[in-house]
Amino acid sequence: MMAPVTHCAVFTHNKNTDLATLFATHFSIVVEEKYTFDSLAQLFSVIPPMKLSTTSAGRLRNQWCGLNLGDACDTSANPNTGVRKTICRIGCIGDQSPSRCVMDDFALGVGVSSCHDGYGCDATGTSTKSLHYRDKSIDEHGDFQKVAFVYVQ
Repeated sequence: MMAPVTHCAVFTHNKNTDLATLFATHFSIVVEEKYTFDSLAQLFSVIPPMKLSTTSAGRLRNQWCGLNLGDACDTSANPNTGVRKTICRIGCIGDQSPSRCVMDDFALGVGVSSCHDGYGCDATGTSTKSLHYRDKSIDEHGDFQKVAFVYVQ
């Protein structure tokens, strides 16, 4: 099988495990690629719809990108248990505040939370739509009507 060559993002975690085990037992994984909102959005070819690299550059002051973050305030927290204010399964989340650990102003990815994910700013739900995004600075949010390929290895 030949892998797609456009709109792709590889997330290299080096945990030597299958995805079910990874998401059940490994939390807050910063991948080798060390993505930022800009680099991930460019790979997914979603700029200019989000305009992250131009409009938001001065407003996005705190971000986390990677795999399976359950709590930006406590990176050892299990995203599968308890009530979480933010969650990032695959992608990036961020905030306008440089010191705030509840990152809900910006989101890009699969299984990412934001104030406009359908569950509000103070909780996460059971699911988010594929390629959900939010950019508070230009009050833009929604779901990309396109396919982006994500490889987790």
